[in-house]
Amino acid sequence: MKNSAYLLILIALSMLLETCSIGKDSIGKNSSNESFLYLELDIRDKSSYPVTMRAITNKLNLDSLNCNNTEDFLTSIYCQGHYVPNLLIYDKVLIELSRLNNDSLLLKYSGQGQQLMNRLYSNSREMDFKLCDGKNVYMRVTQITGKFAICKKEAIALPTISDEISITDIKEISDIYIPIEIFDYKKPILP
Repeated sequence: MKNSAYLLILIALSMLLETCSIGKDSIGKNSSNESFLYLELDIRDKSSYPVTMRAITNKLNLDSLNCNNTEDFLTSIYCQGHYVPNLLIYDKVLIELSRLNNDSLLLKYSGQGQQLMNRLYSNSREMDFKLCDGKNVYMRVTQITGKFAICKKEAIALPTISDEISITDIKEISDIYIPIEIFDYKKPILP
């Protein structure tokens, strides 16, 4: 009986480790030179609170963005890339990831959320446009290179932010990318 209990625990742990890759594959040499476009999206109108979301993508295809409404727009963004948590809760995300993976090394990156945000803003290009439903979209785009922790959305309970749409409501989001060590920020050339 004890052996079967240990076996079940080992199977559960191996499944958890498979869904959250925080090792050499996600923050080691394989991701040390990954370049992405970091997108910060601010969607608002006069009658409701703004929605802010973040994403990274290898290439932003503006022609494939669906501008009908907020839901369709976010779907088209996350079809092209991955979700990034709000940097205001960066330390909480790292603590949760560290707890999940029993990896205290991630905590050495704590405290850099505001610094990341400042560098992203100062090196971004801004775009603004209107959705068909009348909402305004303000988008900041920054080209970044660095290391990322990668986790499946089902594997982590992220702290909630009141101005975000829940990632469980967006089926196109499967992976969460957390910037760990960004060493290059550039203003991208946009079409």
